[in-house]
Amino acid sequence: MNLERYWCHLWHAHHIPLLIDPQLLRRIGAGQIDGACIKKSKDEQWIIHLLEVKTSQFPSTRQMRRLRESQKYLATLFQVNCKLWLAQGKRLICQN
Repeated sequence: MNLERYWCHLWHAHHIPLLIDPQLLRRIGAGQIDGACIKKSKDEQWIIHLLEVKTSQFPSTRQMRRLRESQKYLATLFQVNCKLWLAQGKRLICQN
C-alpha cells in the first residue's frame, strides 16, 4: 500500500471524509491536496484537516504557498478553521 493510500485510509476510517475537486483548486491557482476530512474539535467546533503526503522531500516554497491557498479558500468557503498536515513517511507534521 503506498503512503498516500495509507494516510487517506487512516483519516477516512476515523473522520468524516471531505472530497475536494482538484480541478477547482487548480482553477483558482491553489494546490491539490492528497486527502481531507472534517471533524469536531474538543470545543465542538468543526475543523477541516488537509493532508499532503510526501515520500521523502519537504514541499517546495511554491508548493507550500499553493497548499496554503487551498487552506485559505476552503476555510473561507466552509467558514471553519482549516489545518494543513504534512505526512513524511509515517510521520505527521502540523503546519499551523
